[in-house]
Amino acid sequence: MGACKEDKDIAGEQGTLQLSVGMSDKITVASRTLSNEEQTQLEQACKVRIYNETSLVRKYEGTDNVPSSIPLMSGTYSVRVTAGDSVAASFYQRFFEGNEEFTITKGQQSPVEVKCGIANTVLAFTWDESLKEAFEGDCQVTVTSATGELVYSSANADAKGYFSLPADNRKLTCKFTATKLTGGTYEQTTELTDAQPATLYNMTCKYTATGQETTGGAWLTLSVDETPLSEETTTIGIKQRPVIVCKDADNIEYDLEQPMYLATNTKGTYYLIVSTSSPLTGALLQNDRFTEFGVPANSMDLMNLGGKDASVKASGISLHAPNAIMETGGTWKIQFSEELIAKMTAQEGQVTTTLTATDKNGKQRMVTWNIVVSNATVATTEAIPYEIWTSKATLHGKVTGTLASTPKFQYRVKGSGSSWTTVDADLTESTFSKEITGLTPGTTYEYQAMDGTQASTVTCEFTTETTFQPENASFEAVSDSSSIILIHG
Repeated sequence: MGACKEDKDIAGEQGTLQLSVGMSDKITVASRTLSNEEQTQLEQACKVRIYNETSLVRKYEGTDNVPSSIPLMSGTYSVRVTAGDSVAASFYQRFFEGNEEFTITKGQQSPVEVKCGIANTVLAFTWDESLKEAFEGDCQVTVTSATGELVYSSANADAKGYFSLPADNRKLTCKFTATKLTGGTYEQTTELTDAQPATLYNMTCKYTATGQETTGGAWLTLSVDETPLSEETTTIGIKQRPVIVCKDADNIEYDLEQPMYLATNTKGTYYLIVSTSSPLTGALLQNDRFTEFGVPANSMDLMNLGGKDASVKASGISLHAPNAIMETGGTWKIQFSEELIAKMTAQEGQVTTTLTATDKNGKQRMVTWNIVVSNATVATTEAIPYEIWTSKATLHGKVTGTLASTPKFQYRVKGSGSSWTTVDADLTESTFSKEITGLTPGTTYEYQAMDGTQASTVTCEFTTETTFQPENASFEAVSDSSSIILIHG
């Protein structure tokens, strides 16, 4: 997955986009439909591009990688979704495309559904029974575009061809070829001069006995039935894996990729929210300390509690879902009550809960919810990989309370037992950082954020890069080749 983002600060000015994507195979004359394998390939390779009035602002690959909500600045946008293969001509490979415009309003969610239809120019041929009155054996039509060619045969009457035509040359040349009952070859050529994308051309080859022209030119008529594919209604949906987020009672969302820092004896209601495009069949909730907090078991499937529904709810965990989504999919809320959260934060330390959601299509997602319980006013956060070098690294921390002094870091070689080295950090609003130097290559260090002499309960670590040794750096190997290599630094 890749993501572009706007350079402008969106704090206080943003709304959110809720995007759903579907694929539509809109050709009722076709006998071939998407296989399960093709369906999966389209899901994984689908490309989503979101544009504002001037530029690309978000991009994703694969429906699994599209977030359940996308923050955007207030304004007017468009989204383009593509999938499949845009080849010049094929009987099998199809190209799907969908476009929608939408508006983002500050503080509001904007649901947008994009239906991707076939974007190709599609040709299908109907071979009328009257052809047998004039021709013997197989009849063929060779369809040629500026970039590709397909040969249709009456022996394969259900074949349909998908063409990707250049915008400046939308002509298709159709050459009918058959053997006459009287002997000899018959040919006739017809042109479609402005063939449109996302349009099905159903072409009927028919023999009409209107005369005995020696050239045979009156024997064949080729009629065209033009149908915009958007008028068809057969829909095949692409289903996402379940999406899971964490929110509190004030609807504030927390990043499950990062620990959640809570003070001891925190009282608050929190939710793990599961969004599905298909009915949910499993919601496996696990925590090795659940029974310590009064929950009946450390591991339970909330979709199948085996008669323990009342005791699980009494312990502070409850599943909320409207009856309608039990059959269609939607948003499920797993609530952790204020009383249960107070038990989970009664002592300093780390409490880890995992949730594995599985839907009716077998699609699955697992998340880990890490709560770090601490009364410290600062917390250590992970170093960023691209800020770690052979002899230097940047340490990071965040403010979780009221600071008593300038934040610091202490660090040392992991497992060395040596004393800590302490450095002052650079504070920016609620985060702070510090680049430290003089480190040893290929060495693992541990560090903690500090407020005065009080250290964070979280210890993070990083490993410096090893020194790169170029091959033959000491020139032990010598070549008498006359080649000259110029290296530009």
